[in-house]
Amino acid sequence: MRRPAPAPYERAWAACHVQLGRLPSRSHSGTRYYIEFADSESYVCHVEATHDSENGGELDIEDDNPLYDEFAQAAMEVIESIRGGLRRYDNALMLDYRDWLATIKNADTGAMVSPPAP
Repeated sequence: MRRPAPAPYERAWAACHVQLGRLPSRSHSGTRYYIEFADSESYVCHVEATHDSENGGELDIEDDNPLYDEFAQAAMEVIESIRGGLRRYDNALMLDYRDWLATIKNADTGAMVSPPAP
């Protein structure tokens, strides 16, 4: 059951979903990605996998609950920490729209994977 994100977060959710959907799995690409969060915390990563997820288990709720949500996630292997912050990832991180990504771009060419989230 697909439910739209709450109105204030709809644009950010849509932008992040597009960003994550454009990341290939690591088996298809050795590309290094520069990941930057809204607070400037940043990493260089490889994509391990992308998949759909949901928050039912986290919140112990069923899919008919208004708080239930489905979203795209990307499992990333951290290669280098550029600028630390509150998250302080060492080896791996999971990305989804709740992370408020600012930028995902190719770390070698600088090409944007997707425009920055609003």
